[in-house]
Amino acid sequence: MRRFARITAQNVDSTFRKIEILLDPDPMRRIAGMLLQCRGEMTRGPVSLSQADLGRMANVSRNTVVRTIREFSQRGWLRSGYARIEVLEPGELDRFNRET
Repeated sequence: MRRFARITAQNVDSTFRKIEILLDPDPMRRIAGMLLQCRGEMTRGPVSLSQADLGRMANVSRNTVVRTIREFSQRGWLRSGYARIEVLEPGELDRFNRET
């Protein structure tokens, strides 16, 4: 029963964090937040996520995702490939995400 309660609490926390991310008016910060959220839910390795899926999750167009990933890649924060995105500098991505 305790394990169930812990898992439920983690799911609620994750859901509230995603809602908080979606309330941000800046699309690049929404993308950064969703990448960090997805990365945190994975045990290790790249995030298995297509650009279209990331766009749907962050409520932005695929074109915005492409431009943002290109920008973040040029800054050295992540590397992307087919249906996967590897966050190389989570601290920098988090710092960007927290900018006001």
